Amino acid sequence: MLTALSLIYIWLMPTIDLGVWSFTPFSHAPLFIACLISPYTALMTYLAVVVGFVLKGASYLVWMRAASHLFFVVFMVLYIKFFGLKTKKDIFIVAVLTAILHAFMEIIAVIIGVAAGLGTEQTRNYITFFL
Repeated sequence: MLTALSLIYIWLMPTIDLGVWSFTPFSHAPLFIACLISPYTALMTYLAVVVGFVLKGASYLVWMRAASHLFFVVFMVLYIKFFGLKTKKDIFIVAVLTAILHAFMEIIAVIIGVAAGLGTEQTRNYITFFL
């Protein structure tokens, strides 16, 4: 169900293009829920997110950013498996660490994509400015 929801949601939801970054509202929700269910559900939903953006015709950088979600999915699944989410403190820790890992890996994906020549001129200028 979450796999299908990811595909349909990404396909139908408008993507907000912010020039350098894009944003598809709530596209991460099924992925986060899948991580709470099982590793297999998380993996299938992750694949659906990547395929969803490919089928939508998103840019290479968006595909790479979607593919970078594998890192936070694996982190969340392993954290939940080994430590659980028994207290509010556990939930806070996994949320903060997942957010940091998510942001870091998306930045790395964009830098790699731009270095490979996949970004637009505006994206390359933006990355060059900050590096």
